[in-house]
Amino acid sequence: LANLTMIPGLIYFVVVAETDFYLHLKAFLNSIGRDIYKTIQERKYKLIARMKEGVREQSIFQGVMTVVFLIIAPVISASLFGGTLDAHILRLTLVAVFFQLLFLTLMTLLFYFELYRSTALSAFIYFLVNLSGSLLTLLVPGRAFFGVSYIAAGVSASFAAGAFLFSASRSFERLILGRYT
Repeated sequence: LANLTMIPGLIYFVVVAETDFYLHLKAFLNSIGRDIYKTIQERKYKLIARMKEGVREQSIFQGVMTVVFLIIAPVISASLFGGTLDAHILRLTLVAVFFQLLFLTLMTLLFYFELYRSTALSAFIYFLVNLSGSLLTLLVPGRAFFGVSYIAAGVSASFAAGAFLFSASRSFERLILGRYT
């Protein structure tokens, strides 16, 4: 159920953020082979700014959706599941879905720049943190940490993917020129 709350954020990403990002990426890529260094840098900085704005706008949009569902989680549990779904676990999962969407967005942007190692490492961090947290939940008797590993994986992998993406953004033109010349 909580994963369905990701749909508005995915739609926002595809229709607004990714489309606008692509237009800036295309202008930047076209400038690399034919424009002067100053123009390339200007387009790169516009691309980076738009990329950050897109991630921020999508996060705000998805954040509002998440907060709305956090507020109505007990009502959802009662009306759709007869109170059998723990509202606390639903809330944890809703927060985790927010970070999963952020992670997926950052991974998509990493793919645009063919930063495959960074993408793989981010995905491995997600897997490792989620696995470790899940195993901890099984090994610690009497403590229910359901959903915590999902949140921790999303937060840590999003942080890693963002760090990889934005640190590489300083040298996008060199990355691209190095691959295709």
